[in-house]
Amino acid sequence: MYFLLNIILFTLMPKLYTVAFVHDFDYPLNENKTRACDNNNSLSYPIIFQEYDVIPQVIFNVWQLNMTKDENEVQASVSKIEKGSFFVNIACPKSGSVEAFKFKWSAINDQRIQIINCYNMTQIKKSTFIHDNPNAQLGYVSITSIGFKGGVKFYLNITQLNITAVTVDIIGNYENVTQLGYQIILGVNGSFKKLNDSFNSDNFTSQNYNVESNSILANCFYGFDFSNSENFNFISSIDRNQTNNSFSYIIQPIGGGSHNSVFLIAEQIQTTYLPLQFQKLQITQFEDFAPQTESLIIILNQEEKDEFSTIGVFLKIIDKQFDKIQISTRIKCETNQTIKSTFNKFKNSVLQKSFNLIHRCDENIKQIKFDLDLTNADKSFNELIVNISKMRYTVSQIIYNQVKEEYILYEIYRQQ
Repeated sequence: MYFLLNIILFTLMPKLYTVAFVHDFDYPLNENKTRACDNNNSLSYPIIFQEYDVIPQVIFNVWQLNMTKDENEVQASVSKIEKGSFFVNIACPKSGSVEAFKFKWSAINDQRIQIINCYNMTQIKKSTFIHDNPNAQLGYVSITSIGFKGGVKFYLNITQLNITAVTVDIIGNYENVTQLGYQIILGVNGSFKKLNDSFNSDNFTSQNYNVESNSILANCFYGFDFSNSENFNFISSIDRNQTNNSFSYIIQPIGGGSHNSVFLIAEQIQTTYLPLQFQKLQITQFEDFAPQTESLIIILNQEEKDEFSTIGVFLKIIDKQFDKIQISTRIKCETNQTIKSTFNKFKNSVLQKSFNLIHRCDENIKQIKFDLDLTNADKSFNELIVNISKMRYTVSQIIYNQVKEEYILYEIYRQQ
């Protein structure tokens, strides 16, 4: 014998936005211009900005790099990121001279953009990196530092971006590259917009682009063609026209050419993600108990079925093509035990934000099954965390909007 209870609900969530700052700096950061970067003198310089509520991510965007030919190297990285500051670290370990190093930086307070730092690497090869957000659909890679012992002709390319990992390959002749640093910038739809992607071996001036409000300009080098016959000299600059609210940019490579992309990075990202929407809860109480299912959580969609029955924390990413999801939880109900459960509802307009239920076990209730039906309202990938302990069963969802949030879809626990 069994008993049924059905609960149905529809929900929505509000939008969240992001803010970013951007500044330009020349090496050596507007200080005494006679300060040299060489193998005896490295630089660690603090950048101060208006404090955030949380620690942001920092985009480090090189705009100009002048180095003498032959063997040379510049190292660059960002460290000690705090809510209102970080350090820029620059070193020149070789005998060559680094005559100019100009960069922009952006402090990003939004988890829909992720920055993967790959600073000052000496193993130059194809690499795969794990990323956080399964809904990251766009990406670009930007060189932050380089060392060479002769001519180079290469570029970096994102060859794969899936729900958990991103792969960057290095294409071309890079035998003389001794050190390479870069950042991978990933984002959801609406995070950034590519304006231009080109290889320039001569001076280049772009067409005029309209300046979009609430956006930041990012021009990244992602490859170089350097003959080593002249000094390594690559310059980017912007020409803004305040009258018609447009800009153009200029690339001036000397001694070779550069692969470069120009982006607008959004300060206010319109794409937002919702938790799975509660639709129906069905509770079944059984007089009999199946020994092989002391505790079991089953996640089902139209094509897949995953079962979790052991103690531990498990990750499950549900494909965005599935708009209906069911989570079924079976709990052994021992005599004189109490089963408490909370099913949360993420809707601002309802008075009752959650269902809090209590079931008392006796000789007539040996097992309880909770069948929860959910819908994928925004057609996104959904990252679920299943947490099973001896007395507690929790399923939560991780969502990346302006902040990373964990929504507990439901929690069931046993009490003696």
